[in-house]
Amino acid sequence: MKSEIQSGCRLHPSCESCPFPYCIVDDIPSLLRETKILEAKEMVGKGMPVAEVARRLEITERTVFNYLKRD
Repeated sequence: MKSEIQSGCRLHPSCESCPFPYCIVDDIPSLLRETKILEAKEMVGKGMPVAEVARRLEITERTVFNYLKRD
């Protein structure tokens, strides 16, 4: 799905003629979330308290617990 942004991005100057099958701008939030999930799991796996993980990632403790439940 192409983004509604018509000015392009750092990879291609125009959305209308973009050769990519999907828009990276649309995927940035999901990529950031996946990165935080991996970071949270790694930090907790190394013994860091959930409260500290939440503070460092700027998320709630509940979100950390939800991330830990994911496969």
